[in-house]
Amino acid sequence: LMSLKVVEHKKGSDLTSIEAIGCQNLWGQVFSEQSKHQIPIDTALHFSDDSTDYVVASWNKDRWIADDFFFIKDENNKFVAAARYRLITMFFNNKEFQIMGISNVASHPDVRGKGYGVALCKALKDYATEHNITAVGFCLHSNSPFYRKCGFNIIEEAITNDNWIYKTLDGQVHVNRWDQDVLYAEEGQNGFIAEVLANPGVPVILSKDYW
Repeated sequence: LMSLKVVEHKKGSDLTSIEAIGCQNLWGQVFSEQSKHQIPIDTALHFSDDSTDYVVASWNKDRWIADDFFFIKDENNKFVAAARYRLITMFFNNKEFQIMGISNVASHPDVRGKGYGVALCKALKDYATEHNITAVGFCLHSNSPFYRKCGFNIIEEAITNDNWIYKTLDGQVHVNRWDQDVLYAEEGQNGFIAEVLANPGVPVILSKDYW
């Protein structure tokens, strides 16, 4: 069974049309609010793998091209788990930090409890370690034990306390109302998380409200 949990890693610019749509469909199935955007995977078969035309139309190439994609397919080539890393700028204590934002971590409901999610998240953690980067994401408090099992650290209730916010150019503040905790792997040398932990109550300003 371990052979079925091989995590593939590709840049968004290198995804085939089938891989791009496979990840998108999986996320659409897992995150119900996106389900209306699902594209039948068979549709991708009408396009060659080296063509980006369909991906641009449905996948928004400019938005995803620089992201790092991690995904797992089962023995039938069905996409059963996927996640992304995106380079994000954080502002804290009048300093600017570059981190990798963890996004769209998901496994298909049919394979829950079979180790696919753990394999996926351990691959994210290993990538952070191997490349000396600081990775940061958000999650519900109920999901924090899972991420701890995969090697991530948790700042509990960081989102609930409105310490991580997005501020628009005109000064409007957006607060994440879906998540509660911050998960992270501080493998980089920028000291971002250490500084955040040393200054509780000082808000972290995100350069994007969603990544």
